[in-house]
Amino acid sequence: MLAYLLPGVRAFAATLVIGAIYFGLALLLFVNHQLWIPVFIPLLFQLPSALFLGLFFQYLGAQRERE
Repeated sequence: MLAYLLPGVRAFAATLVIGAIYFGLALLLFVNHQLWIPVFIPLLFQLPSALFLGLFFQYLGAQRERE
């Protein structure tokens, strides 16, 4: 949602921050509670996909406004 609502550079920065927070929480849960949560798929596939789709839909919206 943030990738769609924010401009390009800010959307990229927001996804990096969200990814870092998710990784930090996953690491914290593992170290303190030995709880394994998924890290590989969310950070390497879902987060970039969300960024790409958000920016792509921004582009489509801008194209429609120009026409």
